[in-house]
Amino acid sequence: MDRLKKYARSCSTFKDTDGAPITVTATTKTLPGLGDDSLEIDMTSNVNPVAGTTTIVSRIGHDIIFSTSTDTRSQAIHTAKENARKLATAVKAKTGN
Repeated sequence: MDRLKKYARSCSTFKDTDGAPITVTATTKTLPGLGDDSLEIDMTSNVNPVAGTTTIVSRIGHDIIFSTSTDTRSQAIHTAKENARKLATAVKAKTGN
């Protein structure tokens, strides 16, 4: 998780050249209470700053879960967190972590 956090933070702004070039901004933050260690990555572009993609990665014991959602920025964050919580609950119930 430390390497993932370091890598994600090193890519805070990048060019997406798959089609017309756009600038993507990625913000990262820790997400307490989900697992043993969790990271939220929110990405928006200069073309449509209202829309976004949110990815949440969490370690629960030896297991890694992730959830990604693309929508309006606020809805993407909400959906990714909601799905990550559901996954985390299922993993904890199955593994006892």
